[in-house]
Amino acid sequence: MAYDLIIYTQRARLPGHEALRDALAVAQPPVELLATQDLRVSRGFVPVRVAGNETGFEIRLSTIETDEIADYEADLESSGEQDDGFLRTLRESDTRLTLTAKTDDEKVAAELVATVLARLSKGLLADPQTGIDVWPT
Repeated sequence: MAYDLIIYTQRARLPGHEALRDALAVAQPPVELLATQDLRVSRGFVPVRVAGNETGFEIRLSTIETDEIADYEADLESSGEQDDGFLRTLRESDTRLTLTAKTDDEKVAAELVATVLARLSKGLLADPQTGIDVWPT
């Protein structure tokens, strides 16, 4: 079963390859990007090495559209639920990155890279499987 992690951010704040590579090198455990992909524009498989083990994950970039925001607003209104800050995040973001893992090794790699990407881009990191969101600081 696939495991997704989602980052909501602004495309202009996403780090380039070198900045991401440098930040991942000091992560615990360290992560090495095995390709020179620019994740600001790249899609597909991202090969990495985590603690000496080669693995990777899939990444997809998509644009957050105004109709998606309107749909979320309508859902909140019809349900009577209070917004927990996600609506503001949607309004302030223009990009969604989805990192997908299929194995435990891929999940570890995706979690490490997603955490660093979210921190560097001041984005919201959402884990739909657990319902845990890591808000930017």
